[in-house]
Amino acid sequence: AKCSSLENILESTSQSTKEHMNRLETKVDSVHVKLDRSLNFHEYNEMLLKNQVWGYSADVDTQDNLVSNGYTDDEAEYVVQTAAVLRDTSLQLRRGVFPDEDADNFDKGISMEMPDDDPIFSEAANDELLPHWKEFAAALKQFTPAM
Repeated sequence: AKCSSLENILESTSQSTKEHMNRLETKVDSVHVKLDRSLNFHEYNEMLLKNQVWGYSADVDTQDNLVSNGYTDDEAEYVVQTAAVLRDTSLQLRRGVFPDEDADNFDKGISMEMPDDDPIFSEAANDELLPHWKEFAAALKQFTPAM
């Protein structure tokens, strides 16, 4: 009878311990979720603070100025439009906002599409965009999404 009583006490204690461990595990999981959120929020705020002093360093030229410097009308238009897209995208990324230009497109990522009928431009036109691509790459590298 004593053994049976001790077995019942042991079983009860074991069950109670398991229930207590389950509650503790649930609480630990909850703390981990809160900690992850807090860390993400801190990283986001850190990015915003760092970017308060950041400025877009690449010059955005006008189409007329590019044409007067020897670019064709098509090249100048391409450079101006592409530079504007890169600048706007970089600015959004620096603010922690993932650019969402095409809400109908369900693909993930940033799309920098160029129509198939666009001509291949001179190396000088592409060199003109290099500072804008560098700004974009730096913004993408430091990007921390908004909560």
